[in-house]
This record gives sequence, C-alpha cells and structure tokens, in this order.
Amino acid sequence: MKVQTSILWGVVVTIVGFFACTRTVPQPKKPQAALRDFVEQFKPVVVVKMHLFPAIDIAADTSYPYRGEPITQEQLTLLDDTLRHYFDSGGLWACYQVQDGLIILRTEGQDRHSKLIVARANQDTGKIEHVADVAWYECDEQGCDHQEAWLADLDLDNHLELILRHVQTDKKGQVIADEYAVLTQKGDAHFQPGLEHLLVKDNYKLSM
Repeated sequence: MKVQTSILWGVVVTIVGFFACTRTVPQPKKPQAALRDFVEQFKPVVVVKMHLFPAIDIAADTSYPYRGEPITQEQLTLLDDTLRHYFDSGGLWACYQVQDGLIILRTEGQDRHSKLIVARANQDTGKIEHVADVAWYECDEQGCDHQEAWLADLDLDNHLELILRHVQTDKKGQVIADEYAVLTQKGDAHFQPGLEHLLVKDNYKLSM
C-alpha cells in the first residue's frame, strides 16, 4: 500500500505541476490578430473626399486633423522596413483608416513640418506596408517643394483614387512647377496612373 500511495501521490504532483506550467506560459498573438488590434488605433473614416495636407508647425497647429496617436517601439514588428525607417528618423503617428485597407500615418518632415504617408494593412503578411508619401512641405536655400493629396472615388467603382498636386517654387517664391496626377487602384493599393480625364483641377486647392 505504501508503494501504491507514493506512486499515486507522484502522479497527482505531476498533473498539478503540468497545469501550473501551462497557465503561466503566455500565448503569442497570431500576426493577423496583432495587426487587427494595431489598426484599431487608427480612427475609422468612410471617405468621400479626403484632403491630405502637411502642417508647417505641428506643435503650434492644435487644430491639425492629422496629429494622430504615437506608434510605440513595441509595435515596430508590425511595420515594413520603410515605415521602420520613418519611425527611427522622425517618429510615426497613427491617424486614420479608410476604405480598401488603406491607412494614413504622419511622420516629421523637414524642421517642424509634418509629412503624411499612405500605407496598407496587409492581412496576409500581418504587416503595415508603405504605399506612398503623399503630402509634405520642405524648403531650402533654392526654394520650396510642396505636395498635397486627396483620396476620392472618381469613377464610382467603390475603390479610392489618389489625386496628387505637386508645386515647386524658387528662392523668390515664384512657382516653377505645378503638376497634377491621378493614381487609381482596384482595392489592392497598387496605384497606377489613370483616369486623368476625370480630374477637375479647380476642385483641388492647396491648403497653403
């Protein structure tokens, strides 16, 4: 009986120890689940027409709609290499999520200026992937380089187009280039030139 009792007690201790261990081992989130949680940090917006524009002084412009929430060091594993570079060089802020899995981020541009980025939440890879830098304002002794953008569904196919307006001025402030571009995609964030015939330039005024 003593031998049997010892064996039985040993089995009980082993079972209790097993369950104690299984309770203390954390279960890592699957990449897709972690990505979904991360994207919830971006404010959801259904876009009809969204103007993406930089702020000259982000600290002073308290009404700027793209201030966003700071992305943290712990979230870096969810970013692709390009976005990690932006995080390291100027920080990243989560702004908005819109149709087609697109998201808007802010980073710091030259001096105190802001730069806006369109990225994509790729559920297959579990990563936020850089799509395009879309809005900035940068100056040096030669002049200024300024771009703003708009998201809109120009052809009513339920996918967003990206309209770009790029302006360059010389050191005297004279405009030396003022160019428009329309980029279209089919829900996969692979923007390509097209639909220029739907561009009405008067509808796209710069913020500054």
